[in-house]
Amino acid sequence: MELDKKIKYKQNVKNKIWNYIRRNKRFRVGDIFIIFNISYSNFKAYLKVLEEANYIKFEGKSRKPFTEIQYRLIKDTGIFAPKLNGNTLYDPNLKTKIETSIKRKEKIVYPKTLMNILTAIDATELTFEEICLKANCANGGLRKWWKRLIKLGIVEGYINEKLEDKWYERRKRKDDKLIYKFNVENAKKVKEELLKGAYIKGEPEMKHLWIH
Repeated sequence: MELDKKIKYKQNVKNKIWNYIRRNKRFRVGDIFIIFNISYSNFKAYLKVLEEANYIKFEGKSRKPFTEIQYRLIKDTGIFAPKLNGNTLYDPNLKTKIETSIKRKEKIVYPKTLMNILTAIDATELTFEEICLKANCANGGLRKWWKRLIKLGIVEGYINEKLEDKWYERRKRKDDKLIYKFNVENAKKVKEELLKGAYIKGEPEMKHLWIH
């Protein structure tokens, strides 16, 4: 299992570059451009952060042209490449974060279906069916996020005594007629955090919330 995980991780271009650096210890920027198909600006920023965090050290007198610059690896923490998330460098080998001086606007991403579901939860008592209609999503789309909504403290329970549909009593798994209790304030708070960029898979503190 661990071997499969490592092989899958190495398929990422950045991890291939990182392990190339680990093998060679000293490397020329131009060689990496020849071997790997990467963005010039992104890689330049990444090297700057690695140097600033003392992972690599510049060797030479001139930094021009960029492709002729040579670096030496001085901190090898493991097979997983340090990740640049916004202005923070995260090392998955050490599970540590380093704030950097780089100023890069972080792209805010989040699942559209989840955002629609959170918006639809605008009352303390709602059924599955009502949420799906408001969120414009299929029943399965809501079920996909249901355990997360419970973990986030948004779903608080259900009101069984209000059920009058006897057909439901014969079909215990059919829960779209159940009236559920919701914490609307928690739904609003999670929406706010998502809009601030909380849905980042590389963020260790948040990752466990989004894994199904």
